Amino acid sequence: MKICVIKGGFSSEREVSLSSGKAIEQSVKNLGHELISFDLTKDNILQMILMLHSQKPDCIFNALHGTFGEDGTIQGIFESCNIPYTHSNVLSSALAFDKVKSKYLFERFGIKTPEWILVPINILKIQGTNFPKPFFMKPIAQGSTIGVTLIETDDDLNNALKNWDFGKNALLERCIHGREMTVSILDDDILGTCELVQMRDKFSTYEAKYTEELEQRLVPAPITPEQEKAIKDITRKAYDLLECSGLARSDIIFDGKDFYLLEMNTQPGLTPTSFATIKVKQRGWTMDDLVQKMIDNALKNAATIAPSPVMAKFS
Repeated sequence: MKICVIKGGFSSEREVSLSSGKAIEQSVKNLGHELISFDLTKDNILQMILMLHSQKPDCIFNALHGTFGEDGTIQGIFESCNIPYTHSNVLSSALAFDKVKSKYLFERFGIKTPEWILVPINILKIQGTNFPKPFFMKPIAQGSTIGVTLIETDDDLNNALKNWDFGKNALLERCIHGREMTVSILDDDILGTCELVQMRDKFSTYEAKYTEELEQRLVPAPITPEQEKAIKDITRKAYDLLECSGLARSDIIFDGKDFYLLEMNTQPGLTPTSFATIKVKQRGWTMDDLVQKMIDNALKNAATIAPSPVMAKFS
């Protein structure tokens, strides 16, 4: 098969995407597929579309992360080209990437998530907030904990506001002291659980996610069978609620009694140190196995992609 790996992008997670793309491309070669590699930038989007039309790959492997790559935008382009692609579709990607919209859904359908409010940045600058500390101040739509700040004091809030560059509104989310966990899922397969133990920071920062010395990963997570069932059930429920497909990952806090879902990530990293990459070993899979299963999943879901009347003119 001819597999096109789209990597890079122009979000703050570009370097992570390039690392994911490199690992995926090696597996595509190992599997004997024909590889098309495309490094996406702001300036070559049209070139990408023309390339997809001319090369006609059997499947697009989406290795992008962050804005444009996992918010439904690139997924819409892929669908307009009528080419099967990995991971979730337009709506699922958009809902999962928007923390406010996804939290509304979690609460509506009985999935526990930390207490939260949405506040305009201008209001925070003028009058602060009565939201109880400690809390996390988060961008509404970013990945890899980029822009996330733990607010424990008024000085923390003031400093966060000075450096804020993530839109007109912020999500304030109650800080639950507990154990950080993730669960990766691929369609009907729960790939494994993982507990994150911070060696320096108070939570899993962007730097910690990609620096082995700063974050210890316990796979599988050291929890009881009953707790393992509970965390997997939450992940499955959220995955189905958002109508995700392909590989996804839940981020969860466990306070010793309850599991609280923070978010679902529809484009989890596939770098050598990424959670999903580590968890597949728990299932006895290689990276090549995972990549092939994701390609198979994309082809299986291709039947749900409606033919594009625009691209049909070029067929």
